[in-house]
Amino acid sequence: LVGCPQERFSFEYGESQPSVLYEWVFDLQAGTTTERQLHDLHIEFPVINPALTGKQNRYTWAAVFAGPGMPFHSISGCVKYDLKTGQHIRHDFLGGRWGGESVFAPVGDGEDS
Repeated sequence: LVGCPQERFSFEYGESQPSVLYEWVFDLQAGTTTERQLHDLHIEFPVINPALTGKQNRYTWAAVFAGPGMPFHSISGCVKYDLKTGQHIRHDFLGGRWGGESVFAPVGDGEDS
């Protein structure tokens, strides 16, 4: 399971804690959960290939927030995380453009399609 927990959230600009990507792994036989922070980039709205919901998957995509000095909750790019290698690829929007939540649209049969 991946997500972006926040200790403190507010709709007041600058009052929220940045959300970063975490992964939780559940061992149902042992009854334990392992938590790890995957990156420190300010992101939100992680998505996976919907065909893999409830299954182990390798990739997660998320929206990147512009941060302080920009309009409230401005999404300035997107990022793809490889949960297996820990690497990521970031795409920043150019020309003063802003985005929204990432949406996964499969092209083929592969997990990364």
